[in-house]
Amino acid sequence: NQAWIEYLQSQSDYADQAQAAADQAAADQAYQEQLAAEAMMSRSHLSAIEAPNIVRPFSVEVLFNIADALKVEPGDLLNTSIIPDQILNKKEK
Repeated sequence: NQAWIEYLQSQSDYADQAQAAADQAAADQAYQEQLAAEAMMSRSHLSAIEAPNIVRPFSVEVLFNIADALKVEPGDLLNTSIIPDQILNKKEK
């Protein structure tokens, strides 16, 4: 039956997508673990710093360690788009 074949194909596609997502998550975690080790910090701390919409304080030393691990300048990691508009607009008043 054609409907059954299409159903089985959709299940196979779903399984392939789920496997690809799992593979990507594992690769992301491995990269994050490597970066954290090179930046001399825990993976959980790095993860918290990277998490969107979560404010996690960190020291200038941590900023420099992450920049060194990424082989970029510390200033390259600071983007004004991550500073809330409320803070930016306070300076203008």
